[in-house]
Parts: sequence; structure tokens; C-alpha cells
Amino acid sequence: MVEFLTKNYVWFLIIAVLLIFALSGLLIEYNSKKEKKTKIDKVKKEKEDLMTIANSGLSLGDAVVKHDEEDVKIEEVPVEEQSLIVDEPE
Repeated sequence: MVEFLTKNYVWFLIIAVLLIFALSGLLIEYNSKKEKKTKIDKVKKEKEDLMTIANSGLSLGDAVVKHDEEDVKIEEVPVEEQSLIVDEPE
């Protein structure tokens, strides 16, 4: 048995390397399909947003301004409530 392994170790190494390449290719393909699916979902969402804008009857400029106002909600804090940290020298 040991003699068989020592005579054919090169073939075992070749087969092991091929299996490692196949496994890495499978993992890469799986991950690329996952990324492609998320890209497709993002494109579908953008298309739905554009259709919503088109069906709303707003002009493009008004729709963009309205969309920006909905996305960005800035919390306004009065100046009196804001704190300023100052390191005083000792």
C-alpha cells in the first residue's frame, strides 16, 4: 500500500489541486450569482421609483426635490442644547 502511494504521489497531488480549483470556482460562481441578484433587485427598485414619479404627474425637477426631502431628514438641534467639548490646559 505504501509502495503504491509513493509511486503515484504525483497523481494524487494533481487530483488534489484540481479539486481545490473546482471548489474555489464553485464558491466564486455562487458569490457572483448572489451579487448579480442584488444588482437586479436594485435596478427593479429604481425602475419602480421612476414609474411612481412618472405616474404622479409631477415634473422631473419637483419629483427630485420631493424625493430628496423625503430621504434626508435633518434633525435640527437648537444652539443652546448643543454641547462643545473644550480641553482646558492643566
